[in-house]
Amino acid sequence: MKNILACVLASEFAVGISQDAVPNANDGLTFDANDGLHLLQMHAHAHSSTQPKPLDEIVVPENARRPLWELKKRPKFGPDGTWATPYCKSVLGCTPYCVDGCNGVAVWSVEKNPPGLGAEGREEYDPNNPGGHFVSCIPTDKSRGRAPTPDYKILTMGGMLQCSGSENSTKTPFWVKVKATIMTTARKDELGIHWGCNDDGACKDWNSGGYAGDGQGWGNEYCPKGCVNDCASFSSGGFASCGFTPNPGQSGAGMYSGAKSNAVGPNPHCPLNAVYGTGQSAYTWCGEAKKTCKLSKETKAEIQAARAAMRTARKAFKDAKEAFKDAKDAFKDAKAKGEAECEQ
Repeated sequence: MKNILACVLASEFAVGISQDAVPNANDGLTFDANDGLHLLQMHAHAHSSTQPKPLDEIVVPENARRPLWELKKRPKFGPDGTWATPYCKSVLGCTPYCVDGCNGVAVWSVEKNPPGLGAEGREEYDPNNPGGHFVSCIPTDKSRGRAPTPDYKILTMGGMLQCSGSENSTKTPFWVKVKATIMTTARKDELGIHWGCNDDGACKDWNSGGYAGDGQGWGNEYCPKGCVNDCASFSSGGFASCGFTPNPGQSGAGMYSGAKSNAVGPNPHCPLNAVYGTGQSAYTWCGEAKKTCKLSKETKAEIQAARAAMRTARKAFKDAKEAFKDAKDAFKDAKAKGEAECEQ
């Protein structure tokens, strides 16, 4: 625990001290003329070290298919921040409903194969009534689909829900609410992505691609909670499945580059640290879940007290710096006065 506290305090001190000046290591609280330059060099180094590396340098494997784009950090999903996706608590999906901000047809996707070995709760998968995942909205379509019901079965009733005028239709869509960057139509064209509605909300005719909807999730792909060491696939901008398990007689899956399970690991079709996609689909490999440490109340209180002490010390340090500067200026003035007297 002492090591944790030491790391926190060292980080806090580094941040605080960079806002003022760095003491000369040989002179205690004295300063030299190079302090300002040293600070600028430290700041530049810290800035460059936090810049994201080019995808070609971090993607695994190196021969991942192109185009590639950045894998985003997963936001908090659901009312308590613990959901797997913005729309379902489980990575296995849920019963389709009218999501926030869709005033038209809500398109839900269903994977007819069992999830991969890396999907949390896969033993609860029901092949006769699998859960669905919301992927896109067609805001201009007021006729297709059927109204959702509490016992809606996507496998037999289809993945198109008519949500025009629903109680959630006037709410803010998830990706807009979290202020995510919505991929532009021009960028989609550059990546070869099929889109149904452009930046202005105008949608194509159904048979010309309007079925793809607004696809607001494009460019915001993430690794969902509960998908570990497996491939997360996306359809029309929305999460679709964690992995794939072939049914009897089926061959391997594209997300596994032809293999039959997640044993293949990150592969050209489903890379680690980046997203590969084109057409209507995208893929990224989700590795081990990050471990988190929950500190005790006592340790949190100790850290807070140390932070308060650092703030006090930082202010005293700043005041001392100002006092030193004033004293240094007074010394220069007095010295100049003395030299002038000696010349008379």
